[in-house]
Amino acid sequence: MKRRTFTNSLLALSTAPLLAHPTRALATTDPSGPPLMGGSITGVPGIKIGIHTLTRRPTGCTGILCEHGAVGGVDVRGSAPGTCETDLLDPTNAVQQVQAILLSGGSAYGLEAATGVMCYLEERKLGFKLRAGVVPIVPAAILFDLGVGDFTIRPDAEAGYQACLAAASGSVAEGNVERGQGPQ
Repeated sequence: MKRRTFTNSLLALSTAPLLAHPTRALATTDPSGPPLMGGSITGVPGIKIGIHTLTRRPTGCTGILCEHGAVGGVDVRGSAPGTCETDLLDPTNAVQQVQAILLSGGSAYGLEAATGVMCYLEERKLGFKLRAGVVPIVPAAILFDLGVGDFTIRPDAEAGYQACLAAASGSVAEGNVERGQGPQ
C-alpha cells in the first residue's frame, strides 16, 4: 500500500463520522450510543489483525498484517523500551514498507514471537524482495507483564504464527484480550 493511499484511507475513516453528524462534530461521545469518532484499524484496506492468547498465564500477542506492504512510523518512549526492527521505520533507510507489526507480552522474551510472523509471511513470499527470496519486515514491540502468573510462559514464535493465522479484516477485540491480561 502506498503512503498516499494509506493516508487517504485514514482521512476517509476519520472524517466519515464528522460528515454523518456535522452538528456533533466536536463531541467525542454520544450518551445515547457508541462513540461518534472512531472505527477500527481494520477499516483501512489491506490491514488485518490477529490475536493469540496464552491462557495459561495469561499473555499473548497481536499481529497487525499489511501483507502487500505499508509505510510505518514509530515513536519509542519509556525508560526500558523493548523493540525489534523499529529502526527500519526511519524514512532515510532503504526499506520503505513493512508487512506486519507485532505487539507482544512477555517482556524481551516476547520479541521471539516476531519470528513466527516472519515465517508466516515468508511462506506466502511476502517481504522485501531479494534474488534468493524475501525478507519480511516485522517491527515488534513488547510490554512487561512477567509479574503476572507463571514467568516461564510467554509468547514465542508459535504464538506469533498463530496470531497471523487468526488475522482477519473484521472487527477487533479490544481490552485485555492478549498481551497484558493481568489484573488492572
